[in-house]
Amino acid sequence: METTRFIRALVDEEKCRDFIFCAVEDAENNGITRLERPSNDTQVNLRAGKPTEGNDVFPSGLYGGRCFRSPPEDRLWFEVEVPESQLNEILESLGRDSKLQIEVASSFFHSVMK
Repeated sequence: METTRFIRALVDEEKCRDFIFCAVEDAENNGITRLERPSNDTQVNLRAGKPTEGNDVFPSGLYGGRCFRSPPEDRLWFEVEVPESQLNEILESLGRDSKLQIEVASSFFHSVMK
């Protein structure tokens, strides 16, 4: 058994520089017919992760993440990995002030997998 700690938060859409749209395929599977934004809030989970070791595609020292759309709730979820020490610092700060707000600056590489 393993214990995992993470922080779940809502994204303040007004502070986002970009909008994320999801491609929607029609029922007859004729390809993408429109783009739409999910109707509910975007959420982010911060988790401790390990940096990449580096290969032909990615340099060493990067932390991973994922983004997916949750159909039942119609929202975007971001899973962002951070160094464990950084997650611990945030958790300690949240323990002292439960109304603490943090800003996460992130960039990501997008690839589509089918």
